[in-house]
Amino acid sequence: MIGFPEAEVLSENTVRIPFQLADHLIILKGSINGQQGNLILDTGSKNLVINKNHFKQRHTQIKQGVGYSVTGSLQSVSAQRIESFNFNSFEIPYKLGDLLDLSHIEKNKKLKILGVMGKSVLYDFEIYIDFYLKQVTLFRTDNVGNRIDDHFFIDTPTAEIPFLDHGHCIVLNTTLGTTPLKMALDTGAEINFLDSDISGEALKKFRGIKRIKLRGMGHKKSEMLAGRLYDLRLDDSYPIGVMRTILADLSDMKEAYGTRVDGVLGYDFIAMKRLLINYKKKLITFVKLPYKTTRT
Repeated sequence: MIGFPEAEVLSENTVRIPFQLADHLIILKGSINGQQGNLILDTGSKNLVINKNHFKQRHTQIKQGVGYSVTGSLQSVSAQRIESFNFNSFEIPYKLGDLLDLSHIEKNKKLKILGVMGKSVLYDFEIYIDFYLKQVTLFRTDNVGNRIDDHFFIDTPTAEIPFLDHGHCIVLNTTLGTTPLKMALDTGAEINFLDSDISGEALKKFRGIKRIKLRGMGHKKSEMLAGRLYDLRLDDSYPIGVMRTILADLSDMKEAYGTRVDGVLGYDFIAMKRLLINYKKKLITFVKLPYKTTRT
């Protein structure tokens, strides 16, 4: 059984869960089969991941070539059936959990990590990520993506941006200067990334500041260029402010996301925003903040 003791169950179709940040990861406090710990909300991951260091392997089957953004894992993994998945009394019919070693995240964040919530967990819900109130609300949706309990959403939408559902990844059509790019929206990415292989004209919108070493896929450290990204727009119309971004070779990301992308929009994109993610409608909806913001 998976439970979230801090969740506020609004109805059988809607649940509100407070979150905390571990550096730049969205963390939901929860329990799996009586064990207390933390779950990472990660739209860049395909499935539910459970940390094999905390759970005995039983009744498993092998799955090949599974990729995850936050775990940096590309190896074959075992899958374990979850008997039930719930947030307090809020039931989620579930499924399989992929067994992976998440000890490197636990060591880095100094937290007990029980698992990672990916697309297969989130697909049947509209996910409302509210950085202003530090909470995630899951609205169960019908077959076409409409909220079953629509009356619980009382905030004001400001813009709707369609996305492509490629592989298991949310892919946004963006424009950098005049260059069209496909960017992954990944709540498990602690910083934005831009592929060093994009056109020279688009690279003029990136201003490098310093070289750093970061751990990439397979946990191997590589040298990358950290800087700032300017003049990015969503759907060729919605402007985004200046964002911290790392320029890097993203060729391995195709395996992790299941599709080729030109960059990744992570924490620096979603921080201090309120947004809805609807997989069935393939829409990102931005929600009005209760205060005015200025772009830098």
